[in-house]
Amino acid sequence: NSAFDGSTGVKVTIPDGVQSIGKWAFSDSSLEQITIPDSVKVIDESAFSFCEKLKSITLPDNLTSISADTFTYCTSLENIVLPKNLVSIGDRAFEGCFEYDENATVVSGLGSITIPAKVTQIGKAVFSGCKNLKQIEVAEGNEAYTSLEGVLYNKAKTELISYPIGNARKKYEIPAGVQKISEKAFSDAENISEVVFPSSLLEIQSEAFYGVPLEGIALPSGLKTVGE
Repeated sequence: NSAFDGSTGVKVTIPDGVQSIGKWAFSDSSLEQITIPDSVKVIDESAFSFCEKLKSITLPDNLTSISADTFTYCTSLENIVLPKNLVSIGDRAFEGCFEYDENATVVSGLGSITIPAKVTQIGKAVFSGCKNLKQIEVAEGNEAYTSLEGVLYNKAKTELISYPIGNARKKYEIPAGVQKISEKAFSDAENISEVVFPSSLLEIQSEAFYGVPLEGIALPSGLKTVGE
């Protein structure tokens, strides 16, 4: 559980038998490469947050939980395969995983991700600010979530959970039947200028469209709640 300061180098091998990686264990370090044994089942809050040199990571098959803020602002992270036994992903787990160049152009970051079949719990704003993320897919057989055109929904398609804000489309039409747009679902989607809302929409949660350059907006008459 003690913090890693990078003094032993940028490559780390965790010994077999370790079952969890504690809070802030590698946070804000120069870590570039890490080997995690299959014995690890839990990665705790902020364990790898602000590891700006970490480009890829292989997670063990036995991992069941990724906690809140685990990989926030891992700006170089381009490749991650979520393990087949994963059950839960915490709030903001991958928030801010992208990098600008000197011209403020997005040059790297998480481009796509697949939610494994056993995942039943996804927290708030998991992919918020991932400006290189172009698609979110869901493995076949998942009973809690689904993907439509790279956008993450609950299985019943009544809740839009996360839009991949690096996608190049200018217009997005939310399908009929959607009742809720989750917190920060479209936040910082800088390519979109038009979103079409279905008549079924009842709730828009906080910051759902923060930083989105919408040219106009038509809210359905049945809408009951709009967050901050």
